[in-house]
Amino acid sequence: MSVHSEYKGAYALLHDDEEEDLVGSDWHQRAIISLYNSLNDLAANTGQPWHVGNQLPLAAWKPNGDPWSPSPDIMIYPDAGPTKRDGMSARDDGLPALIVEVASPSTWRYDVDAVAGKAAGYLALDVPEYLVFDPTGRFLRPPCRAWRLVGGVARPWQPEPDGRYMSHALSIALSPDGDLLRVCDSQNRPIPYDYEKAQILATQAQELHARAQELHARAQELHARAQELHARAQELHARNWRTCALKPRRRPPLVMTKRLHPEYVGACSRPQSRIPWAA
Repeated sequence: MSVHSEYKGAYALLHDDEEEDLVGSDWHQRAIISLYNSLNDLAANTGQPWHVGNQLPLAAWKPNGDPWSPSPDIMIYPDAGPTKRDGMSARDDGLPALIVEVASPSTWRYDVDAVAGKAAGYLALDVPEYLVFDPTGRFLRPPCRAWRLVGGVARPWQPEPDGRYMSHALSIALSPDGDLLRVCDSQNRPIPYDYEKAQILATQAQELHARAQELHARAQELHARAQELHARAQELHARNWRTCALKPRRRPPLVMTKRLHPEYVGACSRPQSRIPWAA
C-alpha cells in the first residue's frame, strides 16, 4: 500500500530532529560512525562521487507541503561528491538514494513507524530505499527493518537468504554483523571496519619487518661472500706475482746477420760449375 494513502493525517506528527533525537548510546554512535567510514572507504576505493551524510540536516517537506527537516543518521547521495556540507536540500540536491537510521531507545518506534513516523515521511518523499538497524537487538528482531519503493509504492525490503540487504540504488549490500552493519561492494567483498584496518596495517607492518630482516640477512651473506672473493683475488694476485718474480727471464733470440762477399753472392746465382773454387 502506498504510504501516501496510508494515513495522511498522521503526517502532522512528523517533527524535525533535535539534539535528543541524535544523541544515542555507545552502540548507536559506534554503528553510525562505522557505517559512515565504511561507505566513505568504499566510495574512495572505487572512485564513486558519493556524498555520505552523517546526521546531516535534510531540508524537505511533509506530504501536506509543510517544511520538514530530519537529520538521518546516514544518507547517501550518489552524485553529490565528497565536498563537506552543512546540510542537504531535497529541492536543490534531490533525494538521497539510501537512508539508514540506527535505532535507539528513544527513537526506534518513530524510525520504523510507516504510518506517522520517519518510515512514512521518507517513503512519501520517494526516497528509494530506507533501512533501520538495531545494533543491540533489543527493539527489532531481526535487527533490520527496511522498505523500498517499487513502482512508486512502498514495499518491505526483504534480505537475501544470507541476511544481506542488496541496494539496487547503489549496487552494494548491507548486512547486520553483531552491533555493526557490514558493507559489501558490488563484488560482495566486505569493506574492513576501522579496527580491522588497524589489524591489517599491523599485520602488513610485521610482514614488512620480517621481509626487511630477511633482506638484511641476505645482504650480510652477500657482503661476506664478496669479502671472501676479494680475499681470494688478493691471494691469486700475490701468488702470480711471486711466480713471475722467481721465473728466469728469457732473452729474445739474437738475429745474426752475415755480410756476404759480393763474389759469393754472385756465385750463388751462377751455375755451380762456374763457381771459382769448384774448378
